[in-house]
Amino acid sequence: MDRSQRIIELKNLINKAQIDLIYAESQLLKAKSLKMEVENNISKYKDEQRALRESHIDVSDHAIVQFIKRVADIDIDSIKKEILQCEELKSMLDGKYDMTHDSGKKYTLLVKNNVVVTITV
Repeated sequence: MDRSQRIIELKNLINKAQIDLIYAESQLLKAKSLKMEVENNISKYKDEQRALRESHIDVSDHAIVQFIKRVADIDIDSIKKEILQCEELKSMLDGKYDMTHDSGKKYTLLVKNNVVVTITV
């Protein structure tokens, strides 16, 4: 290969490399744009998640009982005594028991391991 052919070959290689560079730069711009879009979406999702967490908070039954006992000054022990004063409880084994309160309201006790674990109406 003579010198003039090599110059032409190098010119063609430079042109092809410049085209490849332009293509790579356009791909890079697309990637940067996509990256910004994804980052914006992540930010929006996090903001929405944070807003949902802040706008909704539950209160456990335990917290309610503690509030009643410690803040509202309702005597929980007297309520416990009222539940346990039923003579039938002394002979109850594990299971569900239909009861009637002094007020006439019917309810069901669930007893497990000698503990009243729930009361349903």
